[in-house]
Amino acid sequence: MSDLQPIARQSVADAVYGQLRDRILAGELAPGEALPGERRLAEIFGVNRGAVREGLQRLAQARLVAVHHGGATRVLDYRDAGLDLLSDLLARPGAGVDLALVQSILEMRNALAPIIAGFAARRGGAELAATLAPLVEALAAAPDDAARYLVMRDLWQQITRGCGNLALRLALNSLQQGTGQHEAQARMVLQAELTALDAWRDLVSAIGAGDAPAAEAAARALVAPTIARGERLLALLSPPRTP
Repeated sequence: MSDLQPIARQSVADAVYGQLRDRILAGELAPGEALPGERRLAEIFGVNRGAVREGLQRLAQARLVAVHHGGATRVLDYRDAGLDLLSDLLARPGAGVDLALVQSILEMRNALAPIIAGFAARRGGAELAATLAPLVEALAAAPDDAARYLVMRDLWQQITRGCGNLALRLALNSLQQGTGQHEAQARMVLQAELTALDAWRDLVSAIGAGDAPAAEAAARALVAPTIARGERLLALLSPPRTP
């Protein structure tokens, strides 16, 4: 813990939280490991104990530590935390690209898409389709991939809102917030979806007709090239295997 850095006075509790969180996510603080007490952490960071206490409370709320009053604060396994941790995992300073995490995100996204589309057809129907149709035409008219990417994000947000399932909506929000910090890479992986206008129109048509099986099939066809492209790109980025 001697390499922890003193913290500037602005957003002190946030900085305490951020430094400890980054070390937990990097595996420098292992599950089960006890953190120094509040007094010692305050000395290391050069801040007051109130800021340390607030930072530890935030870590506990994120399910990264367990605070035992009168006992040690122990690190938890971040893999047992919530989906909102995705953006933190992707944004770790100096961590590079976590290929396993990217693969997990792609698999989750492609698994959720048909489920979301099916609920959207059942619950959104023609009213939702009327909102989606202009966005598909905006996708067609967008001048470049950067603009198409923003429209596509809006399309999925509207579909997920229309599906009437809060858990799915929150899950998609977490995925989009996480990948939003790596927009250029996301556009590369999602290239096929950005220009698949017929597939988008098929999906909107199925939602408008209230045909859940057709919407699920259309969504599956829309996102299938993404997982294939993602796997190819990840294979190129993976280190070569030693014989």
